[in-house]
Amino acid sequence: MEPEQDTGPVEYKRSLIGSEEDKITRVAAQMFFRLQEGKGVAMYWLGVDDDGSITGMTQREKDATITSLKKAADMNDADVRVISTTLLPHDSTRVIVHMIVRMGQRVVNTPNVTMAVLGHVDAGKSTLLSNLIYGKLDDGRGSARAKVVKHAHELRSGRTSAITHHLIGLNAASDIVHQRDRHVVGDQWRDVVERSASLITLVDLPGHQGYLKTVLRGLRETVPEVIIIVVDLVRGVQAMTREHAAIAATFVTSTASRVVMVLTRGDIATSEKRKKTLRDTKTLIKEAFGCLPLVIKNSRDVSVACKHVHAAVPVFIVSNVTGDGLDALHVFMACCAPKREAVTTDLTDRVNMRQIVQSVFRVPGVGLVVGGMLVRGRVDVGDQLMLGPVGDDGEFMYCRCKSIHVKRVSVPSVSAGNYICIALTFVEKRDSMRVCVDQVLLSRDNVNEKYTTKQFTTKLVVPQRRTPSSLTVGSTSIFHVHAGQRIVARITHIDADRIIAGNTHTIVWQCIPRKSVKPWIGSEIDQKFICSDGCLRASGTITSTE
Repeated sequence: MEPEQDTGPVEYKRSLIGSEEDKITRVAAQMFFRLQEGKGVAMYWLGVDDDGSITGMTQREKDATITSLKKAADMNDADVRVISTTLLPHDSTRVIVHMIVRMGQRVVNTPNVTMAVLGHVDAGKSTLLSNLIYGKLDDGRGSARAKVVKHAHELRSGRTSAITHHLIGLNAASDIVHQRDRHVVGDQWRDVVERSASLITLVDLPGHQGYLKTVLRGLRETVPEVIIIVVDLVRGVQAMTREHAAIAATFVTSTASRVVMVLTRGDIATSEKRKKTLRDTKTLIKEAFGCLPLVIKNSRDVSVACKHVHAAVPVFIVSNVTGDGLDALHVFMACCAPKREAVTTDLTDRVNMRQIVQSVFRVPGVGLVVGGMLVRGRVDVGDQLMLGPVGDDGEFMYCRCKSIHVKRVSVPSVSAGNYICIALTFVEKRDSMRVCVDQVLLSRDNVNEKYTTKQFTTKLVVPQRRTPSSLTVGSTSIFHVHAGQRIVARITHIDADRIIAGNTHTIVWQCIPRKSVKPWIGSEIDQKFICSDGCLRASGTITSTE
């Protein structure tokens, strides 16, 4: 194993023998640091030295170590769960143990992991989500899917056409907290939040070819930690499966997210179909992600997948009717922690607060509500804010935060990394009619970011499998800045005569303003983005803005 890092949520312990109070207190303080680094979740490997060498533990050492860790966890209001126990191949009397530690229930700023679900039409995405959300199996005739569709035409056609958010939780014991059957969605979410120590947001994305733009928008807005690609074992790997894998590979390159493959309908697939689809899936993983496929059969395989985050792509074979394979998927989801790389540098900075508007609602009795990812700082109810840029001059409209909702639960304040909805009151009432998607919401004291972006410079990488011939001076592309705006821009300068796939190129872009909103990009350097131009998708970083 790799040597233990001084920072991060992973801790190695050779053994913990003895229950002296001072020793347990030191272990608890160290555990608290790991939990803070993992936003409430930490991974422990027992029987492993700090340099990564595996020594293992005897049964007596294992029992004593787990007892000591449970005492330390109690001091942190946390709980521990054993994920797997593995015998050493050269000594059957010694084992290594993989454990997960999770902090107790916190209603405000509960740790959240976002998982986006992709896949071909009729692959079983919505049915799988329904099983995860409600914990009830499908009857084989679509009863589970009917619980999660958003529109009536989706139920009739069997095709998801919109971005749909769903919520499940994990209690302190790392067990799935399912939604209860209720008629009011807000009550369902509030119930899950109140019973959970951490949350998992599942984002259901369309699978039809005509909704590829919606897929890109969903990934840009949510910036998921995990991308789940669903494949039907009976129909096999389809053209859209490969297209979604290409999108996921581009996104993973620029965000360090991880990919999971889930093969559904394991109960009706013949052995020949199963072998062929599994073989094609492994080939797709190697070609698209350059990783090794790892077929998950038990919790021990899940531990291996968690240990080799970016070297292997887990493959789960499940049935939404019989429930086969779903337990292993639950264990894997419980092991997924929020990204350690914070979206912000300071979670308490109210002056540099920033939210990108990704949806706009007008709620009767409440007024204007804007939703989007809070990418920097903190916002409190009553804060003075400004929204823009709008108009020919790129002006900002002054407003005040009236209320905040996170996961449909009202909160007095919230820090970066959460998708939030804010009810706004404007100084000029007519300004509420000028609010639209892709505007930016800032603190009124943040005068340094009160501007309009005219041009920007990028370092762009076109994947080897893509043909970059359409990227020439004068051509236009759409930029999906992560957790940020969707910007249309035109190339004004390229550092080479032609773009070569696989190489990094410096390109200067001129922003093309839209009628409703002016382009705006944050001033910090090395912002990640995905560039789409027809079927071409590339990734890179923004190095400067003007």
